[in-house]
Amino acid sequence: MPSLLVYAVPKWTEICARDFKEGSERLCEVISEGEIKIYNFDAFTDETYHRLYDRQPNRIADSDIKPENKIWIAIHQQMTELEAFQQFSNRLNGDEFLAGIGTTAICKAIAEILPEPNQRLEDPELIRKQIRGLFEMLARRSPTTELMQMVQGLKQKGIATRKACEDYADSITETKIGAALIIGIARAEADLEIMEESLAALGGGGDRTTEEKLKVADKLQLAQRLQAAPKLQAIAQLDRLWRDKRIIPQHRVRNVMLHFAE
Repeated sequence: MPSLLVYAVPKWTEICARDFKEGSERLCEVISEGEIKIYNFDAFTDETYHRLYDRQPNRIADSDIKPENKIWIAIHQQMTELEAFQQFSNRLNGDEFLAGIGTTAICKAIAEILPEPNQRLEDPELIRKQIRGLFEMLARRSPTTELMQMVQGLKQKGIATRKACEDYADSITETKIGAALIIGIARAEADLEIMEESLAALGGGGDRTTEEKLKVADKLQLAQRLQAAPKLQAIAQLDRLWRDKRIIPQHRVRNVMLHFAE
C-alpha cells in the first residue's frame, strides 16, 4: 500500500493509476528520475493522478500529514491556488487516460526542479517502525542498557532524518513550484492536442467511434509511438488541415497514419 503524503487515493483510482504506469514507459522514467532525488516521488505521482482524475480529491487532515512531507504540502498547495491547474483538472476529471497524460507531464516538470540532495534522503517512517519494534520487544522483556541505547540512537537519527527532509523542502521556492506546474500543464496540453488530432484522424474526423473503442492501453501505445515518431505528429497536423480547409482527402491521411502506426 502506497504511503499517504497529503491526499488519500481511493482504491479504484489507485488501480487506474497503477494500470497507467504499467503501460506507460514515459511515466515510469519520470518516476525513476524523481525517486533519485526523493524517496516518495512515486506516491506523489499517485496523488497527482488522483487530483486530476477525481472530481473531489480526498485531502487528509493536517494532523495526519507527516512533517517530512513538507515538500509535497507546498506543491499540492500551489496546485490548489493555481487557477490553471483547477481548469486543467476539471477537463480531465473521470478520464483515466487523460489523467495519466496530465500526471506524466506535471510530474516530469516537478522532477526537473527538484534539486539533488547532498545525501540521499531517508524515510523517517522506517525509523519510527524500528523504534516501535524495539518498544514491543521491551514490553515482553526487561529493558537493558543496550536496548535503551538503541532506542535513543534511533530517536536521534529519526529527528535528523526528518530535519533533512524539511530543509530539502525549504530549498525550493513557491515561485519555482508554480512555474514548474505551469510548464507541466502546457506540455500536457500540447500532448493532448496531438493525441486528439491523431485519434480523430484514425476515427475519421467527427466520428468518435474509434476513439470510444480504444482502451487506455491502446491509447498509451499510440501516445508513445507519437512521441517517438515526428512523422506521425506531422500526419496528425495534416489531418487537422484537412478538417479545417479540406486540402487533402482525409481517407489518405488516415491510411498513411495507420501505416506508420503499425
